[in-house]
Amino acid sequence: MRSFRLLSTVCLLFFGLLTGCDSFPGVEQDDAEIDLSNATSTTVNGLGVHLFAPDTVAVADSFAVQVAVSNPSNRDRAVTTPSACLVRPSVFSATERVPLKGSMLLCAAAITTHHIPAGELVKRRFDLQAVLDTSEGELPASPGPYTVRATLNWTLDGRSIERSVQKKIVLRQ
Repeated sequence: MRSFRLLSTVCLLFFGLLTGCDSFPGVEQDDAEIDLSNATSTTVNGLGVHLFAPDTVAVADSFAVQVAVSNPSNRDRAVTTPSACLVRPSVFSATERVPLKGSMLLCAAAITTHHIPAGELVKRRFDLQAVLDTSEGELPASPGPYTVRATLNWTLDGRSIERSVQKKIVLRQ
């Protein structure tokens, strides 16, 4: 059983290395329409970065975190990342990172260029669940306030950029 688990893990990581983190279960390139007025947003060298997460989530429920990168200019832009992921989601309680299911994404260590077409949005959807994903299995997350954060580690127009955009959520019983 242990050998099967190890082989499955190696295959999943190799698949991610070949195809990028957007191919992992729970990470999707989202084609749904997005209302940017409901996002927490920041601007990075002319690109908009928009984070969407629900205000409240019941403990143990699944929820989506969406990140959209907008390019309002009339020229295509390229973002280079040190891994296959355009952005990485994480969840914090105060200053401590919390391993909510789906938020501990491993990104393949492969320098990747992501193209952001002029006038377009590039969207990613991350499926999370309000349970702790631990080595002992899934445990209920404690109710209370949390922060969902999308971390950017980009090279854009020759400049290294490390920034995050975040949104407060509340887990309730």
